[in-house]
Amino acid sequence: MTGPDRLRARYEQATADLDPPFGLVDLDAFDANAAALAARAAGTPLRVASKSVRCRYLLRRVLATPGWSGVMSFSLPEAVWLVQDGMSEDVLVAYPTTHRAALKTLGTDPRLAAGITLMVDSLEQLDYIDAAVPPEQREVLRLCIDLDASWRLVGGRLHVGVRRSPIHGPEQAGRLARAIRERRGYRLVGLMSYEAQIAGLGDAPPGQALRGA
Repeated sequence: MTGPDRLRARYEQATADLDPPFGLVDLDAFDANAAALAARAAGTPLRVASKSVRCRYLLRRVLATPGWSGVMSFSLPEAVWLVQDGMSEDVLVAYPTTHRAALKTLGTDPRLAAGITLMVDSLEQLDYIDAAVPPEQREVLRLCIDLDASWRLVGGRLHVGVRRSPIHGPEQAGRLARAIRERRGYRLVGLMSYEAQIAGLGDAPPGQALRGA
């Protein structure tokens, strides 16, 4: 039997008494992948994305691996849950939030405010947060600016990549950063950029030579 066939037979035997649906994780492969990514990062800490690893046991396992630190969560309510659960004291919310109840919970809990970072890409989002929980009634909130990394050609008329953020260049990022600095109740702690047009496209996709080029 080939390697994949042996693995399939092993998995079939291990789950023979289980009724679907269920998930199966090969912990040897999981640990090897986590260690390989940390080695490639060459000392830069890695943040695990909880929307891709939907299991607290696995999140704890990867965070216990040298080179991994912090979680990127899918939503603010999930970030609150992860900190309260003791998963991590460093949780980044991947997208701007409009969850008013979670914002009130975040703003009125010193531990949550110190451990959770919100994503923003406009001043309107700050206005929304202030309306949900005014700065004089809350803790200082940690913010991360979401930078757009799409490939824009011909003066922006050709757009390759996702339309993730209206912040496209250093001038726009600088204006937003200055506005955050001058705004009561916020602290800018990071910048994030996701080059989806690169991360989501292989070098040589079958039958798509032009996209590969």
